[in-house]
Amino acid sequence: MIPKYILTESQARALRAASDYNINNYYELASAARMTPTQVSEVIRELSEKHFIELGEPNSPYFKLTGEGFKVRSFLDQQNRKMSQQSKYSFSPVEIVPDDERKSATEAEAEKLTPDELSSALDEAIRRLE
Repeated sequence: MIPKYILTESQARALRAASDYNINNYYELASAARMTPTQVSEVIRELSEKHFIELGEPNSPYFKLTGEGFKVRSFLDQQNRKMSQQSKYSFSPVEIVPDDERKSATEAEAEKLTPDELSSALDEAIRRLE
């Protein structure tokens, strides 16, 4: 069975824009994916956590797609072709969600807190770390 991958729009755009060459860099990706350097850094970190890319040396602007990253990008390419052909392809192994839907449940809950409640929650979290 093919796994279901969930990507944000920015993550999908970055995977599509990544070069087929073994080594990519943040600057070229920022230009190709039309993202700011800050966005690219965040997306690169997220894709690395999903094991779709492998980072270079620390503080290096280089990365490469992993085998899993190439597979997901292939699914994205197939999905684009099916959409452009107006196919009735019912299953897509990749679901793309808007960037603003990537907030975690914790972030969503934190947004509902009043400033005093948030301050108390942060104080409690800091106490637990000590």
